[in-house]
Amino acid sequence: MSTPTTATIRRAVVAAFDEIAGLLSNPEVGPALIRGDDVPLAGIELDSLTRFEIIMRLEEEFAIELDDDEVLAQTSVAGLVAHIGARLAGRAA
Repeated sequence: MSTPTTATIRRAVVAAFDEIAGLLSNPEVGPALIRGDDVPLAGIELDSLTRFEIIMRLEEEFAIELDDDEVLAQTSVAGLVAHIGARLAGRAA
């Protein structure tokens, strides 16, 4: 199985955030996400259940296990995308 591209991973991350937390309709972060800009995760207020749902969605999407603490340590959407990419690359090796 080939490793998804960074763009594919980013689309999945943004889709998960939007489907679960409605972020694309958030005027503070939605436009930046649509443009493809990096967005700091600290500015996105999510409760613990929502964060858990997003992590579960990404695990399901990419058929990997993600460590909650490692995911929560990411400071931006780009960091989360890179983390998932690294996990996927490690799986493919």
